[in-house]
Amino acid sequence: MGSIFLTLLATTLIGGQSPDTATYADRATRELVARAVARHAQADSSVRDYQAQLRYRLSFGVGTRRWAEVPTAAVEEQDARLSWALPNDLRVDILGRREASQIDGVNLASSFSRPWFVPRTLGDSIRIMGGDSRDRAAPHPLGRGAERLYQYAAGDSLIISMQGKRLVIRAITITPRDDAAIAVAGRLWVDVESGNVVRFIFRYVGRELWNNPEGDTRADSIDARRASRIVSQILTIDADLEYALLENQYWLPRRQVLSGRVTVPFTSIAVPFEATTTFDDYTVNSGRGVNFSVAFRDTTVKRTPAENAARRDSLRAERRASGLPDSLLARDRTGYLSHGGRYQVHRPPVDSLKRYAEWSDSLVLEQDPAERARIRQAGADLAKLVEGLSPELAGRPGAGVAWERFPEMVRFNRVQGTAFSYTRRLPGPWDFTTLYGTMRYGIADHRVMASATMVRDAPSGRVTITGGRDLADVDPWARGLTFGNSMRGLLVGRDDGAYLLAEGARISLERSAGVGGEVMIAAYAADQHTVGTRSRGGLPRLFGADNFYPSNPPIRDGLAIGGQLRYMTQRYRGSAGVNLEGIRVDGEVAGRLTADARQTFLGGAVALRLKAGVAEHADRVPQMALRAGGVETVRGYEFGVATGDALWAAQLDLSQGGRNAVKRVLFLDVGQAGDRRAFGEAKFLSGVGVGFSLLGGLVRADLSHPLTERAGRGLRFDLVFGGLQWP
Repeated sequence: MGSIFLTLLATTLIGGQSPDTATYADRATRELVARAVARHAQADSSVRDYQAQLRYRLSFGVGTRRWAEVPTAAVEEQDARLSWALPNDLRVDILGRREASQIDGVNLASSFSRPWFVPRTLGDSIRIMGGDSRDRAAPHPLGRGAERLYQYAAGDSLIISMQGKRLVIRAITITPRDDAAIAVAGRLWVDVESGNVVRFIFRYVGRELWNNPEGDTRADSIDARRASRIVSQILTIDADLEYALLENQYWLPRRQVLSGRVTVPFTSIAVPFEATTTFDDYTVNSGRGVNFSVAFRDTTVKRTPAENAARRDSLRAERRASGLPDSLLARDRTGYLSHGGRYQVHRPPVDSLKRYAEWSDSLVLEQDPAERARIRQAGADLAKLVEGLSPELAGRPGAGVAWERFPEMVRFNRVQGTAFSYTRRLPGPWDFTTLYGTMRYGIADHRVMASATMVRDAPSGRVTITGGRDLADVDPWARGLTFGNSMRGLLVGRDDGAYLLAEGARISLERSAGVGGEVMIAAYAADQHTVGTRSRGGLPRLFGADNFYPSNPPIRDGLAIGGQLRYMTQRYRGSAGVNLEGIRVDGEVAGRLTADARQTFLGGAVALRLKAGVAEHADRVPQMALRAGGVETVRGYEFGVATGDALWAAQLDLSQGGRNAVKRVLFLDVGQAGDRRAFGEAKFLSGVGVGFSLLGGLVRADLSHPLTERAGRGLRFDLVFGGLQWP
C-alpha cells in the first residue's frame, strides 16, 4: 500500500503524466525512481537539529598523463564544528588549519564565503561549485520535472546488514538527454524500501555548462556552446556524496568529495585535485538551535554595484583602523540558504588556526590507499558513462583542426630547419579514442612527412598507434622533437637532438604502476634512414658565430624491428627511471640499458641529476650509441661531443633566491662517454657555469664554459625551456 501511495505521489509531482519508455529502462526502474522522487520531495523532519565534527581536505598533484596516478603535491586540512537546525539554518566554526607541500613555494590556503558542502540533502538544483546563480544550476534527477531532462536505468542491487537491519540498495544510472544545457550524469544508490539516497556520484555536463548565451539569437547560442565545450576539455568536475544511517533511523552526510582535473592547454600536463569533506561525532536532536552571532542583511534591499564596492571599502577601512594585521582578525561570512535557511561561517584569526592542537591524527600528504582507490574508481566510472553521451553534451572535441597540438604546428631542428605541419582530428570509433592525421613540410630538407595516429586515453592506460613517415629521436635523454628544443634552435642555434627518418608503425602502452609510477611498453617496425644536417641556426648565435649546426649522427640504415620497456617513478623532490631497448636492423642486433635519477635538497636550493647507460653492439647499430655533451649531460659542450657504448654524467645545481620568481644558479657538470672496454681512456668532460632560472625552471638562461677538453671551445650561451618540453 505504501509503495502504491509513493508511486501515485511521484506521478503527481512530475506533472501527472505517464512516463514514456524513453525515460525509464523498464517498469522496475520507473517504480524505484518514483519512490526516490517522492522521498526527495517529502521534507524529512525526523532530524530537527544536529551537531557534527567536520574535516576538510584539499589536495592536488601534477602529472604528464591524463589518467596517471600522480603523487600529492600539496595538501591542506581544516577542522571545523557545524550546527544545523530546521528549516535549513547552518553555522560552521573553523577550528584549525594545517598544510604541507612537496613543491618549494607552493602552499594551499582556502577560505570560503559560503558553505562548501551539502549539510543535509540536495535540493532540486545542483549548483556548479556551490554558486548562487540559478541559471548556472543543474536540475536534480529526482527534482520536479526532471523526467523531461533525464533518462533512468536501474542496475545491480547490494544487500547491507547493519545494526540488525537489512538494507537493499539499488543503483540507478542517470543520463541527460542530448539537448540539456546544464545537467549531471552519474549514478544514484537508493534504499529500495524507503527511497532514501545512500550515495550519489555525478559529473557536470551540458551544452552550455560554462557559458550562457549573451543574446537570444541562434548565433549567440552557438558561440556559448562552443566556448563551453572548450572549457569542458580543460576542466572536469565530479562529485561523490555519501550518506550514513545513524542510530538506525537518520540518513546524514558521511563523506562528500569534489574532484576533477585541469588539463593545461597545448600540453599533456594534467592537474588532478580532490576536496574531501567528512562528517563525524554526530549529536542528533539535542534541542539546540543554531546561534548566529552576526546580523544578516535585509535581502529586500538591493544594493547597486557601487554600494557593494563602498561597503567592501568600508570594511577594509574598518580593519585597517583596528591597527591589527589581517592574521589577527576573525572573519564572519553570512548569507541565505534554500528553504528559508541562513548560514554563518566563522573563521578565527590565522594565528588561532595555527595554534589548534586537537587534531586526531598527523597530517600526511598521501591519502589512505582505499580512499584514493575509491575516488579513482568513481572518476573512471563517470568517465565511461560520459563517453556514451554526445560530444556536444560531454564537451569532447569533435572533428576539426587539432588545436591541442598547437606546439607541433611549427617545429625547428637542424635536419628540417623550420617545418610547418597541419593536424586534423577525428573522433575515434571506440570510447576514449581520438584519431589524428598530420602533414608536415620542412623548408631546409624539402621533405614531406605524413602520419596517422590513434590514441586511446582511458582509465586503464593510454594506447598509441602511429604509422607513417616522420623524424624520430634516437638518444634516450635528448628531446629534439619538442617545442622547447625548437625554441632553442630558433633563438640561440642549439639543437640537442639525434634524428633518423622512420617509415613504418609503432604501438605503445602507458599505464600507472602505483602512486607516481609509470610503465611504458612499445614495439615498432620501420625502415630507418640516416638524415643529414640541412639547416643553419635560426638566429645568429651570441657565442659561435659560424651559425652552423654540428652534423647529425649516422645510423645503420634498413628495416628495423625493436621494442622498449621503460619504468619511471616521479616525486616532486626527485624522480628515477630505467629504460631498456632492443633493436634488429639489417641482420644486426643491438640493445641499450639506461638509468637516470634526480633529487633536490634544502628546499630545492641544491639539485643533483645522475645519468648512466651501457649499450651492446652500438658500433654496428649506431642508433643505440650514448652521447655526452649538451644540456642533458655536460653543459659547456656541444651535444654529442663524446660518444660510445658506455656513459655516465652528473649535474649539480646550486640556486639562490628562495621563493623568488627569478633565481640565480651556479652549476657544475662532469661526465664521460666512450668504449666501455677502454673506458678509462675516454675523455673526461667537465663544465661550469652560471644562469638565471625563471618561474621554477620554466625558462632558464645559462652561460657555461668547459673545464677540461677545451680545445676549440669557449663560453657558451644557452636558453632552456624546461616547461615547454611538449609533446
